[in-house]
Amino acid sequence: MNIDYAVSFSVEGDSGKNKATREKARNLKLLSNNFSFYTLDNIMSFGIKNKLFKMMRIFLFEIYYFFYTLINIKNRKPDIIYSRNFFGFGPWLISNIFNITWIKEQHGDNFEEMKLLHGTSKIKLFLYKLLEKYGLFFLKKTDGIIFNNPLLEESFIKKFNINNYTKTISIYNGSNTNDFFPIATEKAKKKLHLNNSYDYFLFIGSISKWHGVDLLLKTMNCFFENYKSTSKKVKLLIVGGKNNDYYHSLKNKYQSDDIIFTGRVPVKKAKYYINASKICFLPVKNNRTSPGSPLKLYDYISCGKPVISQSNTKGYSNIVENYNLGVSCDFYNSQKSANIINDFYKSFNEKKYLINNRKAAEEELNWSNVIENWISFANEISD
Repeated sequence: MNIDYAVSFSVEGDSGKNKATREKARNLKLLSNNFSFYTLDNIMSFGIKNKLFKMMRIFLFEIYYFFYTLINIKNRKPDIIYSRNFFGFGPWLISNIFNITWIKEQHGDNFEEMKLLHGTSKIKLFLYKLLEKYGLFFLKKTDGIIFNNPLLEESFIKKFNINNYTKTISIYNGSNTNDFFPIATEKAKKKLHLNNSYDYFLFIGSISKWHGVDLLLKTMNCFFENYKSTSKKVKLLIVGGKNNDYYHSLKNKYQSDDIIFTGRVPVKKAKYYINASKICFLPVKNNRTSPGSPLKLYDYISCGKPVISQSNTKGYSNIVENYNLGVSCDFYNSQKSANIINDFYKSFNEKKYLINNRKAAEEELNWSNVIENWISFANEISD
């Protein structure tokens, strides 16, 4: 089976999106006879970089994908095209001309998320809206759509009548157990120069307005106010975050002796922060239809760490609870959540979670199973 994977952004760097895309590509390659991975880095290697408006670079990427695939079609015709991109006309043309199954990933509702883009000029917002409508047109031309959360799938079916045009499925992210694995806590702390006499709680990942980090920080303030004198020495690590106003507003408000903001760290270093921690947090804010599928959840459990997630949230608490990966709480209720965190911290069996969570990551919640579901979905459509 020949598989193409085309994504109209750069996959370099340590963001969750870049990291997850590289991991998907790696597993698609393992499960295909002949695999080709196309990214925005292909055209950026020609010197087309930040001097062009972002949407123009995406437009050029899709032209590149179309002509490059067309030129090489006699030597290699793809059986399946997976894509994650803003438009879709490149894969659409190739799939229609040569009768190839085209599946598109959908990770959010950009019409909805534009409301959160404060500070963006009216001209850019107008262009984004115009291009989103253009992208929606091509989304309806696909043979199938893979959503990363069932709430997003339900929303698109209701708002845009997607099921009248194409088939859909929801598939969560998976665990990268090769790069994320258990390391002795003391060894990880030593690597990061952390004080071995403290227990560390952790949030790692992007700090955006929909990730609920502000809710976690309020909760942990309650935790430290109520339990600092009775619990062991505990510190909260906030690892990640872009150098923007929102990140700095949280840092200025909450950074203290108890709460440490580290800024962004390389992926290779992230596993040490997870392994140095006692408990890992998975908050989210209810300001979007879909909370997404948090890659950090799968990194946490690959290292065998217990997770405290936002309750009643698909892609978060249902995974944590169904696989006994930790507990959930409502971070909107800071005091109640602080109580749950304290009770869990005092009583949980560290060895039990190390064994259970690593096993779940290796055997059930891994990328191999995820990508097998991708391929099964494509095969069902093509039959």
